[in-house]
Amino acid sequence: MSIENSEKNKLTKEEVAKNALSFLKGFFENTEDKADISYTYDEKNEILFFNINCGNAAQLIGKRGSTIDSLQFITNIVANKGNSHNISIVIDTQNYREKRKASLDILADTVARKVIKQKKDTVLESMNPSARRIIHRALDNVPHIVTETIGEEPNKKVVIKYVN
Repeated sequence: MSIENSEKNKLTKEEVAKNALSFLKGFFENTEDKADISYTYDEKNEILFFNINCGNAAQLIGKRGSTIDSLQFITNIVANKGNSHNISIVIDTQNYREKRKASLDILADTVARKVIKQKKDTVLESMNPSARRIIHRALDNVPHIVTETIGEEPNKKVVIKYVN
């Protein structure tokens, strides 16, 4: 694809937001749950942040975020269809993503301390890619600790290893 051609297919953030809003509103019209959807745009990182307030946030989030992550994945595809330069979309409800990151940071710290004390590697439970990324980043600069992902999707796990 030529540069000239890719510029013709570059959607604006407003067009991507409109596509995402349309999809999300349609999604919630097909459920019994009413949703108030708002969004902001992070210009620096080119990310549209959608916040969904609905009656059943727990159902929207799903087990360990599986439902909201799936909805986010599908919304990204639909909203950026035909776009030569994807604009990332993050979907959240009741600050779930911030709370999940905080709990994963605590888990990473707790397990790293145990690994250092016992000098024995620990394998965490299966996690989705964003959760694994949070664990890796949380332990990136911790002395005597390295992390590695093992396994195949959907059962990939993070190993927290002791190094001398």
